[in-house]
Amino acid sequence: MVNSYMLALCLLMLVKKNNMKRLFPYLIFTLLLILSCHKDDSVITSSYENKSKETGGPNKAITEQTQDYVAPVITLIGDAQVDIIIGNIRVFPAGATALDNIDGDLSSRIVIGGDSVDTKTQGVYVVTHNVSDAAGNAALEVSRTITVTN
Repeated sequence: MVNSYMLALCLLMLVKKNNMKRLFPYLIFTLLLILSCHKDDSVITSSYENKSKETGGPNKAITEQTQDYVAPVITLIGDAQVDIIIGNIRVFPAGATALDNIDGDLSSRIVIGGDSVDTKTQGVYVVTHNVSDAAGNAALEVSRTITVTN
């Protein structure tokens, strides 16, 4: 969280130094966004080897903690609304991709839910897609509506 506060402070100093009063509303919005996203339980720990002599010599292990507040983003493959004629075996677009700023590609972890589509029965079916990253940040649910008609 310290990094977020430092970023906000730097932005405030930049605005004041350069007399960019038109950016002030954006700064307030950014500060509110940073504060509203604060979660204490979203900490990711990573380790690496330091080869620098400045920190005690080579091969000294350093542990760094990165807080992950950003939820993954789900993107549907194909259209969000699909119309199918009853009995048509047309293959409609299926699936979605999910990307996260820390965990990368989470597409294989997407949980598909909602209705089971029956192309032989008229109706409106909603298929949902959900995913969470390793820090527990849940993506906004994305859905596809499939309408089976005569």
